[in-house]
Amino acid sequence: MGGEGEDVRIVVQGELSATLLTELVGFGVRAARPGLLLFGNTLDQAALGGTLRRLHAAGLTIVAVECQRQTPTPHFPAIPQPSPPDSSGDQVAQIEVAGTLPAAVGTLLDCIALHENPATTTLEFRILNDDDLFVVLDTLEEWGIGLRRMIKLT
Repeated sequence: MGGEGEDVRIVVQGELSATLLTELVGFGVRAARPGLLLFGNTLDQAALGGTLRRLHAAGLTIVAVECQRQTPTPHFPAIPQPSPPDSSGDQVAQIEVAGTLPAAVGTLLDCIALHENPATTTLEFRILNDDDLFVVLDTLEEWGIGLRRMIKLT
């Protein structure tokens, strides 16, 4: 990974075709639990969103995303512990964004928990499927809120 932009790690489940891999210019792939780890660099949040949409459109399940604006020593902070799952069978997704957000953002996005620290805010959502996840990701992108990390908990 190198150049300007954001270093990105994406964990997916599913079959990654050779065609799709060639479309993901600048990304490498290796086996990881629970699926495949894609690692590379995107120019900005819009490029990251496009990459995630392409993976989703190809039928891959996005399990986790980490991105970091390039610094001399990249550091990915720990994600806060999740709220207890409910009995509905929904998945919980944690989305970490840069900076702090007003509590109203969490309310508008129907988030079940909001964890703040000085550098980031982590929002938790109940989702039925990846389409629900992309509604939240698209809304954050529309509002100009940059994704730092996303993980689905089961």
